[in-house]
Amino acid sequence: RLWFYPVVGHMDFRPEAYARAKEDLAASLAALDARLAGRTYLVGGRLTLADIAVACALVYPFKLVADPAYLKPHANVVKWFQNCVKAPEFVNVIG
Repeated sequence: RLWFYPVVGHMDFRPEAYARAKEDLAASLAALDARLAGRTYLVGGRLTLADIAVACALVYPFKLVADPAYLKPHANVVKWFQNCVKAPEFVNVIG
């Protein structure tokens, strides 16, 4: 969160916190990427609350601060995220 909060004006920009948040998100995305290898969804073969919760947590970071170069090592996450947010359930809520 500390990565995109300064971007949206919710807190002052602090370079150390920004860099740490970027590293922390990359580590989380790496773990998520490994989990999604060979899978369409996090749990089972269909969209579940787990997918909804995690994808919702990633909407603002992906929309505001995670550029293609940052996301490149996390191809499974990007594919999964795009799949989730294109689902009618998401489109109806987050647009």
